[in-house]
Amino acid sequence: MDLLNRIEKRDSDVELVVFDLTSSSTVDFGAAQMLEKLEEKLDSRGIDLRFAGAESEVVQMFETTGLAANVGGVRPEESIDDVIDRWRTERSSS
Repeated sequence: MDLLNRIEKRDSDVELVVFDLTSSSTVDFGAAQMLEKLEEKLDSRGIDLRFAGAESEVVQMFETTGLAANVGGVRPEESIDDVIDRWRTERSSS
């Protein structure tokens, strides 16, 4: 995957990847499965995956597949800044 290659080439450590889904009003089951595999690969490298801007239908798909639970929850139309703030809060409290 191109994303994983880009992460490996960075000079600094990556702790969080946020996908902005504001332009993706739907996500089908196949895409959700692909994102689950990506989450597993990132997790094995100690990198968290989060989603911003997800519409309610996308949130439901992620909840149905279990992906939402694996990525700290997905909230409808949550902004990138709010996702990052929530992630920082979760990290500081654990």
